[in-house]
This record gives sequence, C-alpha cells and structure tokens, in this order.
Amino acid sequence: MIEREFHPAANIFPMMPDEDLKSLAEDIVAHGQQFPIELLDGKIIDGRNRYRVCLITGITPRVQAVTTKDPVAYVLSRNLHRRHLDSSQRGMVAARAREYYDQRAKERQVVNLKRGDTKPVPVNLPEREKGDSRDQAGKAVGVSGKTVDAATKVLAKGTPELVKAVDEGKVSVSAAAKKIEDAKKPSETMKDADGQIIPEDLREVFATQDQFETFANKLSRLKGELAAAVEANPEAWCHLDPQKRIAELSYMHHQFEEARPYLICPSCGGDNPARTCECKGLGWLSRFQARASAIDSRNIQRNAAGLDLLTRPSQRAGEETK
Repeated sequence: MIEREFHPAANIFPMMPDEDLKSLAEDIVAHGQQFPIELLDGKIIDGRNRYRVCLITGITPRVQAVTTKDPVAYVLSRNLHRRHLDSSQRGMVAARAREYYDQRAKERQVVNLKRGDTKPVPVNLPEREKGDSRDQAGKAVGVSGKTVDAATKVLAKGTPELVKAVDEGKVSVSAAAKKIEDAKKPSETMKDADGQIIPEDLREVFATQDQFETFANKLSRLKGELAAAVEANPEAWCHLDPQKRIAELSYMHHQFEEARPYLICPSCGGDNPARTCECKGLGWLSRFQARASAIDSRNIQRNAAGLDLLTRPSQRAGEETK
C-alpha cells in the first residue's frame, strides 16, 4: 500500500476523536469505503480519517485525484456541512485557515522580493475581497472575528492538551483564551514556585517564564506533527532519521521546561548573590538547578502546599531507595 502525506490545507480540520474513528472503521468494514479519498498533488486533501481506517484495517484505499486553485476553500466546502462542529471548533478551523493563507502570502512575498517586486501581496480567502484575514476566515466558517482571534491565541500559546480540548468541543475557545490570559497576568506581589516574594530587581527575569512555556509548547506541537507525518508516510522521512529527530525535539522541550527561572536562591535570597551561592551569582535557580540542589527537606512543605516535588520519591530525605 502506498502511504500518503496529508495536504497542509486538510489539517485545518482536527482529526476525528478515537471513538468516532472506531465507528467509522466499523462502518467501512461492514459496508466498504463508500467515498473515495481525494488527492491533490499526490497528497490527501479530503478523507484523512477514511485513510487512517484503511491503514488500521488493511483495506486498500480507493483514491481519486482532484484539482483546485484554492485548497482551503475546497476543504471547507467538503467538511463544514458534514462535521458537526460548535462555534468554538469552527473558530479553530478559521484560525488554521487564516494561518494557512497568511503563510502562503508570506511565501509569495518572498518570491516577489526575489524578483525585485516590493508591492505587498494581498491575502485572499475564498470568495472574499474585503476585510482582513481574520474577518474573512470567520465569515467563511460562520463565526465572528473575535472568535477567530481567541482561537488564534489558543493555537499560538495554548498547551497541546488545551488545543485538543477545544478541538474536541470539551472547552470553549473563549474560556481557553481567558485561561491563557489569566496565566500571563502578573500578581501584585510576584512570587517564585515556592511562594517566596521575588526581589524587584529579579522580577524582569521571572517575567520571562511564559516565554519558556510558549517555546516548550511549540516544540511539543512540532514533535507531535512530525510524529504524525512519519507515521503516515515513514518511507518519505527515512533519510532524516525521524526517531532521532523526534527524540531531539522531546529533549529540547524538556530543556525549555527545566531552564526557566523557578526559585529564588535559598542561600542568598536573591538579595546579595555571590559566586559561592547555589545560584552562582544570579540570585535565582532554574528548575533544573532546583532539582539538583540540596532541597530535599522542602518536599514535605511543597507537598502540603500542593506544589510539585523536585526530586523523585526514592531521592527524598528520610526515604529508602527502592
């Protein structure tokens, strides 16, 4: 069986949840594949879930080639009427469509600049000539520009779990966007992970924590996208050593999570850091440094306060190594 890639435009819609995929598989096994899987430039533009079922069940997929000048418009016309999506889910579709068109526009700008043309390249969404890309994308799926903005924020800054929850209709896109905003709001008294008040001269350092989280989330999503692409067409990625690259992305994600400013130095309190402190003169510890430091005695207090423990259970003070 020839393994096919997914067309980027097809990915503006989320994949079916596992329970729905199971129902689709049972139907295809019982009644056969009723609709062909459609290919654009050799990539699946419509029928990703039918294709997954064929791979799982060993059924040879029935495919047919199609042509279109606007892949996203084609995907919208194929899926909007048959996918029972709420407004938040449609907002996520619109945000991905907006992202796709904006990316294509940037690519055309690069091509034009190489040719010496400095004129801006307009973003044209399906059958829309007026308004910005946000409003155009929203109208294309029947949601407001505000909903598209909220979905764009969730895609850019939300955790993979939060994005999945909105895609599956478990969390509204407005609630997800608010959760992201609330997480960014600084408290009147900025504190570290142990609740210690951060000295004023270190607040700018600790204010970067959300940036570390944003990069970690992006790396996590990139790892997931690469893993899905490799699973769909492993032969195409063989020269990249995909499993090694996936492992590297996982390691980078871990590094960003562990390197963020985490605790005020327990030795100097951040007020008078010295090179002999655990912080090596910085006044603060990263999460990795906190794990590596002699802070086992804090774990009882951290546990009581509902905070994460910085050492494994077998490493905590007073416990036997198993």
